[in-house]
Amino acid sequence: MCWATFIETTATHAEKMLSPPLNRSFIHRQTTANQVRFTTVELSEMETKILNAGNHALEIEKRHLSRL
Repeated sequence: MCWATFIETTATHAEKMLSPPLNRSFIHRQTTANQVRFTTVELSEMETKILNAGNHALEIEKRHLSRL
């Protein structure tokens, strides 16, 4: 499964996102050669929920397989 919980933008737009008032909402995550990635508190919370759900599903699957 592949998914991303970030907002990717060009360096030009990243400068705007790093400045007030946008810098209160967007958290710098990573800079690549041509792009800058940001996240938000809400996206980070969603990422945590997704990871926890995946781990929970794996635990359930392991329990069912062990009963076979």
